[in-house]
Order: sequence, then C-alpha cells, then structure tokens
Amino acid sequence: MMIKKITKKLLPALALLASFGTVQAAEIHPYSEPLQVPGYVTEIEPILKTAFERYGWRLEPQGDGTTYKGTLFYQEFDVAVTVTVKDQQITIIADSAHATGCSGNCEDLRMEAHVLRWITNVRRAIALDITHQVKAHLSG
Repeated sequence: MMIKKITKKLLPALALLASFGTVQAAEIHPYSEPLQVPGYVTEIEPILKTAFERYGWRLEPQGDGTTYKGTLFYQEFDVAVTVTVKDQQITIIADSAHATGCSGNCEDLRMEAHVLRWITNVRRAIALDITHQVKAHLSG
C-alpha cells in the first residue's frame, strides 16, 4: 500500500524532471525545447516574472494572457524574446538580438554565445521554480 502511494507520487515528478533534460542532438539552441508544466501548477505568470526579473529582464504580458514579450538591455545588447504558455508548456523563442553600441555593419561573434547564455539562464530559473512547486506538491 505504501509503495503504491510513493510510486503514484514519484512517477509524475520523474517524468517532469526527465522532460527538462531531453534535448535532441540536432537542436542548435537548448532553450528551444518547451518546458513541461504539471497540471497542478496553476499560476505560471508569477513563475515567469520571477525568473525573468532574477536575470534583469523585463517581461510584459500580451493581450491574450498566454503570450509574453521579454526584453533585456545589457552590456550594449538589445535582446527580445517571445514566451508562449500553451497546453501546459512554456516556449521561449528569440525574436531579435543586436549590439546597440555598434554603428554600421558590425559582427560580434560573441553575441550568439551571450544571447544563448542569457536565455538559457532564464529557462533554467523557470525550470527550477517549477521543480520547487513539484517538491512542494509531493511533500504536501
């Protein structure tokens, strides 16, 4: 009886944690894979706002309540992303990224690495906050 109860609680958590780690080798950007959100996590917007603010991003909800626009102005870079929450999944798509301190045609080879790291940091923060809610749900 006790084993069934533990198994019933652990299986959804293990499935969720496994979904965080699945990245196909063919993908270029690790942040492009949607984050799975368990059904009992009902308040996703506070998780998003906390994660984005933690890394200095500004997050603005769009009209429909499932789409958000994230912007970061940091180290002469201007980065914009779209965050979509649909079917218990969070997707982050990079819209634009450019160096604001650059005039004319200039290529910054580090830009992609910076942008990738900044978006990945936000994605990790979201995943961490979801994991905390999974742990709280399983212990309660």
